[in-house]
Amino acid sequence: MVLLLPNLHFWTVGLGKDSLIFFAICKIIYNVFYSKKISAWIFPVLLLVCIRFHIFAFLAVAYMGSLILFSDRISLQLRTLFLVATAVVILLLFPIFIENIGLEDMSDFDTYKERIIQANFDSGSGINLSDSNILVKVFSYIYRPLFFDAHNTFSLFVSLDNLIWLVLTLTMIYAWIKYKIKFDYATWYLILSILCVTIPLSIGLSNLGIAVRQKTMILPFLYILILYVNNIKIYLAESSPLSFVSYRHY
Repeated sequence: MVLLLPNLHFWTVGLGKDSLIFFAICKIIYNVFYSKKISAWIFPVLLLVCIRFHIFAFLAVAYMGSLILFSDRISLQLRTLFLVATAVVILLLFPIFIENIGLEDMSDFDTYKERIIQANFDSGSGINLSDSNILVKVFSYIYRPLFFDAHNTFSLFVSLDNLIWLVLTLTMIYAWIKYKIKFDYATWYLILSILCVTIPLSIGLSNLGIAVRQKTMILPFLYILILYVNNIKIYLAESSPLSFVSYRHY
């Protein structure tokens, strides 16, 4: 049913940036879960770098974070090496990221944020979240518009789509807690990717219409996470308790 949800396909059916980014992200997730060789990473990474460098940077931080914090296959020395490498990469890429979004230095960030918020607010579907905390902004970015935000037929259909995603997410969280499901680094990569992409992009959120299009970049992560937890829930409900390793690829 989830594969039939309109927003998963509406922005990616044509040949354009959104469809290429969607493909690159799906390929990267596949590489992470099946531990593909470096050669399999070249094409999707190049696509992200060429189209939206900042998304590549967010996903790279999420990947390194999942390895450092949650991988049980690397030693403490290797974790330290990854941590240092991540810090070095961030320092090297940060000036490129700042230039990519049109800033000369970080002192202009507040001005840049206000300009983006005002521009998005004036373009239709505007909402005022300037006084809202980051949790409200992240929720709004992923799951709004809901029915109380609907102002035309299109937003009404999107509201139904978002309601289904919200119910699926809450069901997934409930199953995660109830069955005490343990995640490995690949699954944590899905969670960290959602956070690393959503939090920066939601800071300047003032237009739900733009958010609907942009969040197609996180839907692959959310969809696979929901599917993964649901499959484990079914397996554990029908079987005796087993170790996490035994249902890793169920």
